[in-house]
Amino acid sequence: MKAANKENPLYELIYNSLRTSIFSGELRPGERLIDSRIAEEMGVSRSPVREAFRKLEHDELLKNKDGLIFVYEPSLQDVIDLYQVRVGLEAVAAYLATQYMPDAELEKLQNSIYEAEHAIKNNKINEVVDLNTFFHEFVVMWSKNSQLQKMMSNIRSRVLLYRNTLFKQYNRGDDFVPEHQAVVDAIRERNPKMAAKKMSEHTMNDMNIFKKLYVAEFRY
Repeated sequence: MKAANKENPLYELIYNSLRTSIFSGELRPGERLIDSRIAEEMGVSRSPVREAFRKLEHDELLKNKDGLIFVYEPSLQDVIDLYQVRVGLEAVAAYLATQYMPDAELEKLQNSIYEAEHAIKNNKINEVVDLNTFFHEFVVMWSKNSQLQKMMSNIRSRVLLYRNTLFKQYNRGDDFVPEHQAVVDAIRERNPKMAAKKMSEHTMNDMNIFKKLYVAEFRY
């Protein structure tokens, strides 16, 4: 863990460390976290650990159950609810981005697809996840709609958690690449309805894959 300073207070460093462990699957859904144990492992007092816990609770990555802290464990309905929201918001984002994204910026989106293909071939899963995240957040940014961006920001932690789970734990395939390409092609053609349709189909496909793999693992 990096040394704390004014720009990076200790609780923030602990927060980032725990957040990374949750996204990577090192800390499993439903796992109990004990502040004294984490403080001892990290060589810090319990106070910044508790502050990090509070921030992770705010992000809905930890749950407080009668004073006990657990890693958030999504129900199947939680997953469905979030993806249904994403389908609507990201389809609108793609529709709007078609009108606002300049050609030079569109090439950045195209390059992210090429880089994702390379990362997949080299089994660099962290890069695949990061590039997938870049793709979706770049489209949202170019929607130029501040309210849409705020709504996506509010669910960002859950989106990242599910995306990491989908790729790192459920081994999501590489069929998202042509789906991303279809969105880029529609934006390049300046066809907002098609861009929205392709983004909606892509996000729905993500949801259906997650549901299938989730049920197979947990049998809920």
